[in-house]
Amino acid sequence: MEDVVLVSATRTAIGRFNGSFADVPASDLGSHVIKEAVSRAGIEPGQVDQVVMGIVGQAAEDAYLSRHSAVKAGLPIGTPAVNVNRICGSGLEAINTASRIIQSGDAEVIVAGGAENMTRMPFYLRKARNGYRLGHDQIEDGIIHMLTDPFHGYHMGITAENLADQFEVTRLAQDELAAESQKR
Repeated sequence: MEDVVLVSATRTAIGRFNGSFADVPASDLGSHVIKEAVSRAGIEPGQVDQVVMGIVGQAAEDAYLSRHSAVKAGLPIGTPAVNVNRICGSGLEAINTASRIIQSGDAEVIVAGGAENMTRMPFYLRKARNGYRLGHDQIEDGIIHMLTDPFHGYHMGITAENLADQFEVTRLAQDELAAESQKR
């Protein structure tokens, strides 16, 4: 089994919903991070064997986030790329997946991480493709749909509150972790 080490790390700034990154596709955000991570690692783009990226909510423009980000970052067009999804843990899942690929011996150098721009999630008109003969339908917010538990029908925010209560995670502890994360 191969040893796996992290050689460099970087991240984008975190923007607000409908904020300064509102018009920036996730693949553009991802490309800046890939380019900087490769630079910090002191390697050439052609040395990257594969790209693994996580994304929670894919708009059509992000259907192949890993490939688009890699090519925009200057990696060779032939560099394999794959998207993974584990909702809010998608970026971490990308890193875990990359680690397993390296351990298997299938690659040596992998760029792994995630990118997201929830502001760009679309609204849905579920019956629009085939038309509305008579009547109407409701416009569905893709973000609300994505963040609602399909089994219990409640929003992710409620799930977070329930877990905080269950595991006795205080608001102060959450704020301290958020501040530490922002400093990184």
